[in-house]
Amino acid sequence: MKNLLFIVFIALALPYAAQTGGTDYRGMAIHYYNQEDYEKASLYYFKLWQDTKSFGDFEKYFSCLLEVKNFKEAEKLIKKELKKKNEQIKTHLLYGDLLLKQNLESKAEQHYEQAIKNINASNRFSQVAQLANEFQVRGRVDLAIRTYEKAKKLNANPVAYNIRIGELYGANGQPELMIKEFLSMLEVNPGYQAQVQSALSRSIDFKENKKEADLLRVELIRLTQKHPNQAIYNEMLIWLFEQKGDFNSAFTQVKALDKKLRLNGSRVFDFGETCDNNEEYDLAIKAFKYIIDLGKDNSFYRSANYRTLNTLKKKITNAPDYTEEDLLSLEQKYLFTLDEVGRATHSINTMMELGHLQGFYLSRFDSAVAILKEAIGLAVRVPKLEGECKLLLADVLLIKGDIWDASLLYSQVDKAFKEDVLSHEAKFKNAKIFYYTANFALAQSQLDVLKASTQKLIANDAMELSLLITDNLALDTTANTMRMFAEADLLIAQHRFDEALNKFDSINSTLPYHTLNDEILMKKYEIDSRQHNHEQAAGYLMEIVSKYGEDILADNALFLLAEMQEKVFKDENKAAEYYKEILINYTGSMFVVEARKRYRKITGGSSKSKDFKEIE
Repeated sequence: MKNLLFIVFIALALPYAAQTGGTDYRGMAIHYYNQEDYEKASLYYFKLWQDTKSFGDFEKYFSCLLEVKNFKEAEKLIKKELKKKNEQIKTHLLYGDLLLKQNLESKAEQHYEQAIKNINASNRFSQVAQLANEFQVRGRVDLAIRTYEKAKKLNANPVAYNIRIGELYGANGQPELMIKEFLSMLEVNPGYQAQVQSALSRSIDFKENKKEADLLRVELIRLTQKHPNQAIYNEMLIWLFEQKGDFNSAFTQVKALDKKLRLNGSRVFDFGETCDNNEEYDLAIKAFKYIIDLGKDNSFYRSANYRTLNTLKKKITNAPDYTEEDLLSLEQKYLFTLDEVGRATHSINTMMELGHLQGFYLSRFDSAVAILKEAIGLAVRVPKLEGECKLLLADVLLIKGDIWDASLLYSQVDKAFKEDVLSHEAKFKNAKIFYYTANFALAQSQLDVLKASTQKLIANDAMELSLLITDNLALDTTANTMRMFAEADLLIAQHRFDEALNKFDSINSTLPYHTLNDEILMKKYEIDSRQHNHEQAAGYLMEIVSKYGEDILADNALFLLAEMQEKVFKDENKAAEYYKEILINYTGSMFVVEARKRYRKITGGSSKSKDFKEIE
């Protein structure tokens, strides 16, 4: 009787749908299914299944029958499906669902097992994955794993399903098995290294989940001892230590690997560069020194010398409290190295670094100009390097006060390297000279071109300077205040800080409420920061945030303040507060991504905490 009523309901409902323009059976089926009105949804899925003969439509219809508890009809249909020659891989799964709905657990389990047994070599990866996903949705991760394991035995590729199996072990709270499943790929072929590292990175938070990271370390050490002649496990250990930020342990492994493979320092050199990029300057210098100690005949000897100096320069100049003695000692190291290795094409970059040190930090302009001109002469057969030397020489001439000589060099580089990043950089620096000298119209014409630059940083800098000019000129018809500000900005570029401060103060005293006031505070921060007056520099930033919190520089100031607390004052709690404020109050800021990254690092990546969820 129930089935008869069901058929009558179909017969009445479908013509009604057609009469009212409701011929979109699939749309109606999906609508009612999503509304959990399975009675009506079943009508449309039945019609679709009859028309398409699609197993997908059958599956949906079958699901509706289970939901409305029409088990008798469902069993009749599933038995017919099992008799078909081309039985679907999921048919026994559906039968198991029917039995489970009737609390027949043991019989349901038999059909789930049969679904796995029916997997054969002709099944595509997508079919296997679909069955495994269905088991996972039902909370049967164990059966999902066995699904992949059965398919793996039948596949010509022995690691075809390792990543999926490993991820399921991880989801099932079995990290040891997960790690072994991933690493077993390397026994088949070390070429899977990148895939294994990617899978591990997705599955383990190396800095937060120390237990799982340690399980990986132990397993890698075991494999290193088991396969002493295979370097891949040493490489994986190095990678693991780098992910954890434990560069000292990584260095130990790097040296061992370099010796094992007789790489003559090449692996250590690469590691030194990695440390340098991660601001692990002391360890980078140790790595480069290791190569230097191998002797002058080593093929990396010169490069290691150069990189040692370059890293030492970054370490000193990035420190908040370096002294002139530090800089003079570094200058002597540069001169000694150049005397030892000679001044030739291979040492041009080192000559440029020395010129930068002398011109930007020691105010030894004549020495800087001389070494850079010598570098330009050596780079004549390497045009791009010659252009870089000319840009740096122009920068030094600008600081020295020879601004038009600097402008001429910028113009030469701009003309010689059209559409190259060097051209864009030179054009921007020339635009700044026009700005410094109050030729605002010419500066704007250059900046308008650069705003469309493919070099994002240059385009952003051009936009920022353009806005500074237009926003403040619009409120000052005489342009006197803007001219004074630009002159003070030039004095900063020339390291004439006291003169710059006096000029800024004269603007403040003449026009205490001018729109440039927050810009002046930012410039004062820059001056004091470069002179290591960090307390006063921080005060200017706090004033920007408190007085001009709605203006364009507020998020810049807040980020710089957080960075000072983190790196200068070593107060990570205070830094975290400022980073968090950016994430909450300045969601459109360009600093959001970096602020979130640093906040996570300081707080230990505690994504489970209430505070962290607040900023996500």
